[in-house]
Amino acid sequence: MRKYSVNYEQSHQHYKKIYLNMMAFEDMSIDAYSDGDRTKPILSHPIAQDLPQKITDNIEKWRNPFKDAWMMLRGEMLDVKAMMNALNGRS
Repeated sequence: MRKYSVNYEQSHQHYKKIYLNMMAFEDMSIDAYSDGDRTKPILSHPIAQDLPQKITDNIEKWRNPFKDAWMMLRGEMLDVKAMMNALNGRS
């Protein structure tokens, strides 16, 4: 489970890199194909200056649903094991 969790967290960093690379590509493309018109970009428009921070914040808020399910199932298994131990102790 730990290996999966580490891979899951690394995938969030990859998403962040993809967004940043898309923004860099957009800047290059706009400069090349629109004669440097700074009103054309979407991801790196001056109005959207806080977009990289919003992307970072959203990626950090993502939760691993498998980790939550695993923790719940683990807790239930420990409860069952405790109940079995209690019943075996009565005998």
